[in-house]
Amino acid sequence: MTCDTLGLYARSVEDLQLLSKVFQLADDEPIPSQPFSIKGSKIAFCKTHVWPKAGQGLKASRKKAKEILEKEWTEVEEIQLPDSFEKIEQWHANALAREGRTSFLGSGPSPSPLLPSSLIINRALMKAG
Repeated sequence: MTCDTLGLYARSVEDLQLLSKVFQLADDEPIPSQPFSIKGSKIAFCKTHVWPKAGQGLKASRKKAKEILEKEWTEVEEIQLPDSFEKIEQWHANALAREGRTSFLGSGPSPSPLLPSSLIINRALMKAG
């Protein structure tokens, strides 16, 4: 369940409040008495290993957002992720594939030929089990 996220849908704030009671959801910290102010805060900008794939619109938007923040309200810092972060896409794909497999465990020893190979459990292991 590492990639599953509960998504609540409601018609109103009151419905969301009711759902939060049903699921026993609570903030880890009390609501601050003062609302968050971006003025005087510190914001980090990060270009990941896939940044070279970004289109011109994204690059221009990022540049403009950074300029506005620096000029008007806050301190902006460029941060870099460690090189090992480049593996995150493969880690995510592995987690999704492994979790997806469990959904098809009840399909028996003959998985559908329509299933992607990443979801098909090793047939030799299935026969041995």
